[in-house]
Amino acid sequence: MQNISKSNLNSHQSFRYAIISLILFFTTLLISVVTILTHFSSNILSLILGFTVLVIVFLSIVGFIDALKGFKEPKSTKKTIGFIVNSVFLILFLAMMVNNILDMYKAVN
Repeated sequence: MQNISKSNLNSHQSFRYAIISLILFFTTLLISVVTILTHFSSNILSLILGFTVLVIVFLSIVGFIDALKGFKEPKSTKKTIGFIVNSVFLILFLAMMVNNILDMYKAVN
């Protein structure tokens, strides 16, 4: 196991959250593709997929905050990967939220 110094703790946490988010994202993507290809639809499956997306959003927000806290830590590959992956998930979530708000606005008008 790798020895994590206190000076790199936030960067390692950010990287860990990014990896977990990526695993959950690809799991969600795989389940969605299988669901579409097999024409299998279930309320429970939709609930599980929605929950995993919420977990991804939560982990990416926490990981992004940890990445910002670790900005003054020594440079490392994990720090860069954690920051980029968490930022991408956060930007995707914000874009999805803006898109939903615009759709609701168009539906009302």
